[in-house]
Amino acid sequence: MENTTSPNENLSSQPKFSGTAYNHNPQERNIALMSDVEYIAERLDSQMNWYDKKSSENKKKYKRIKRTEAVIAAFIPIVITFGAFKIVQENNWDVYIQVTAALAGVALVVMNSLLELDEHHKLWKEYRVTCEMMRHERYMYVTRSEPYDEADAFPRLVEKIEAILNSETQRWKQIDKKSDKKSKNSNSSKEKSLNEERKLS
Repeated sequence: MENTTSPNENLSSQPKFSGTAYNHNPQERNIALMSDVEYIAERLDSQMNWYDKKSSENKKKYKRIKRTEAVIAAFIPIVITFGAFKIVQENNWDVYIQVTAALAGVALVVMNSLLELDEHHKLWKEYRVTCEMMRHERYMYVTRSEPYDEADAFPRLVEKIEAILNSETQRWKQIDKKSDKKSKNSNSSKEKSLNEERKLS
């Protein structure tokens, strides 16, 4: 018995994706180039795991440095107090105590500078927010909750996840531009000072 089903009928039975977010006359397509299972595994889960890992790493580094700072800060007044003891002064240990206190102060300054430079606290929070935003969209999609309860749920998911990742990329571009401006300003100020020195000489 011959199959009387036409190709058009087969196509009409497949899921359709609207794709009307940006185009007034979108191209008709009957299936996605990548399935939702593939996208979630290859793109969403991998990115989510990366942000989760980086957030945890920055959290550990931040807390490790802050704990070390607290210990050193509590250690300095104790060391200084030992310097007032009579036995310390009689044995000329007060010099070593002063040096130890000074080194502890230097260590505090260095750790504060590293925290400001590496921005562990900021990255910990931002990476965690990005990870949780993607996780939220993932659970909304797999449970078919709004707005993922329509026929174009998969394109909606892709659009949302890519928007989250793109906002993170744009943020880093802005940081790069600011750092470039700072370096250019510093270089120009150095050039001006060199030119002034040459004129004076």
